[in-house]
Amino acid sequence: MLVGDAAHACPPTLAQGAAQCLEDASVLAELLLAAGAVDQALFDAFMDRRFARAKAVVEASVQLGEWQLDPSPGADVPGLMGRIAAMAAERP
Repeated sequence: MLVGDAAHACPPTLAQGAAQCLEDASVLAELLLAAGAVDQALFDAFMDRRFARAKAVVEASVQLGEWQLDPSPGADVPGLMGRIAAMAAERP
């Protein structure tokens, strides 16, 4: 199973690649310890817990990179970074 940067390849704009890897490992360990078997249901549960969160981090990182390359007067860099920081502070 790939986790962290190997799976989500975050641009460095949010510095969340390693954090995502640690969250993946934590969620996977929690699910493995609670599972009766390593089966498709376990991997489905992992994806249910991780996909939206990892996607939000990658999309925000890409947006920040786009704003750096092509500055936009409507860019809300502090707001975007604040939303991702608040999400990262929540339990994965």
